[in-house]
Amino acid sequence: MSTIGIVDDNIEIREGLKQILSLFDDLEVIYEARDGQEAVDHVKNGKHCPDLFLMDVEMHHMNGLEATRIIKAHKPEVKVLILSVTEGRKNLEKALANGADGYLVKGEKPLKMVELIRDTLEGRMAMSPQMAGKAMQMLRDSQKLKKEPESYGLTTREMDVLRQLSAGKNHQQISEELFIAPKTVRNHTENIYRKLNVHSRVEASRIAIENGWLSDD
Repeated sequence: MSTIGIVDDNIEIREGLKQILSLFDDLEVIYEARDGQEAVDHVKNGKHCPDLFLMDVEMHHMNGLEATRIIKAHKPEVKVLILSVTEGRKNLEKALANGADGYLVKGEKPLKMVELIRDTLEGRMAMSPQMAGKAMQMLRDSQKLKKEPESYGLTTREMDVLRQLSAGKNHQQISEELFIAPKTVRNHTENIYRKLNVHSRVEASRIAIENGWLSDD
């Protein structure tokens, strides 16, 4: 049996969700909170956490998006499923950035809601249909923003060095890996930093990751 926590400042909504979930033998509500701060305190105090939190967004003291961020930082294995009246893209972006495992819109039919809860518990990203469409558009937009190494003027050899830098290797190790002199590695590194307008391998690696240059595809 999977355990559920409900975090919502509306007692009628909490009671309604409990009634719905009580109809399913594989789900049990073991925790309730009136706001995000209560849920965060529960997690931080080391008390028994449910397998999944159903998390409202707009609440007093601490909203659900901030609570999600803190809970996932302390207990990444605990699932957090946003349940909100808000369908805006901004909240969806913030929820996913903060580690939410899915986003449901209040008013979802009970059977569909339970199906999506089960999907989340099994490790799949669950979303109401209208939110799934927004998530796909976000993905398309992020792909459009990505740049190729050539747009920064990076050469093939500089990309070889950047991949090695991102893997945490020092100049001597890169020299041995790429069969070039350590001085040449330093020169390539300086050129990479200049072209990317950064001052460290961490900053250079971040740009490489954001643009998908380090993937195996």
